[in-house]
Amino acid sequence: MAQLTVSEVLSKVSHQQSLRRAELSHIDLGGAALDRGNFTQAYLRQANLTGASCEGTDFSKATLILAVLSDACFDKARFDAAELTRARLERGIFRELQAPKAKFHGAHLTEADLSFATLTQADLSNAIGHRTKFHWANLVRAKLNDADFSEAIFEGTNLTRSHLHRATLRGTSFQNADLESACLEKANLSGANLIDANLLNASLENAQLDGAVLIQAQADWATLNATSLIKTDWAGASMMGIQLEGANLAGANFAGANLQQANFENANLTAVDFTDSDVTGAIFTDVQGLTKAQVIWLNKSGALNVPG
Repeated sequence: MAQLTVSEVLSKVSHQQSLRRAELSHIDLGGAALDRGNFTQAYLRQANLTGASCEGTDFSKATLILAVLSDACFDKARFDAAELTRARLERGIFRELQAPKAKFHGAHLTEADLSFATLTQADLSNAIGHRTKFHWANLVRAKLNDADFSEAIFEGTNLTRSHLHRATLRGTSFQNADLESACLEKANLSGANLIDANLLNASLENAQLDGAVLIQAQADWATLNATSLIKTDWAGASMMGIQLEGANLAGANFAGANLQQANFENANLTAVDFTDSDVTGAIFTDVQGLTKAQVIWLNKSGALNVPG
């Protein structure tokens, strides 16, 4: 198929003619008005769409490997199952984007806005997205393994059953986010905001959460074995049955937390605050760092296997 020129593309878009399966690799559409165009299954490898307007444009199943979409507007655009491996989307506007099963592997998303986007089962592994916005987006079963979304905003985002293995999420906000049954093993969430987050059944084994804030979080039956949780704030959190075996909780705050049936075996509890917490049935086998006063209080409060 012969490659179309820029003027031919613009003419087709303005006349609402389809560009389905069009060969457009390396084309320069920087700053172009492509609103509501049909680029389904189009081949746009290394295409330049910098600063383009693509509101409501359909790129479903299109190939945009190494394409540049920076500083462009894609509000309400469609990228269903599109291929955006190593594409550049910095500072782009993608609000209400529809991109289920899209592939953003290794893509650059720094400071992009994907608020209210649908990214169910999308692949964002190895992507870089510092300060990216995902307000109230849907990332159910999405893959963010080895990605770096430091200081990104996932407030109210649905990340149920998502995969964030080894992800870098330093200073990232997950306030009110749903991370039920999510896998964050070996992830770095140092200084993250997890206030009111849902971590029910989530796995954060061998992760880094030093300085993270988890006030009022729902973390029942979550698994955080061997996780670093130094100076984390769990005030008022629900942590029934949580697994914290071998975790470093030095300086953690559990004031008012529900710790019923929690497992602290072999954990470091130096300078931990248990004020007004419920430790009924919680297991403290071979823990380190408890004061004599804490040992007495824990035994009186229904904790199990308290040393000393």
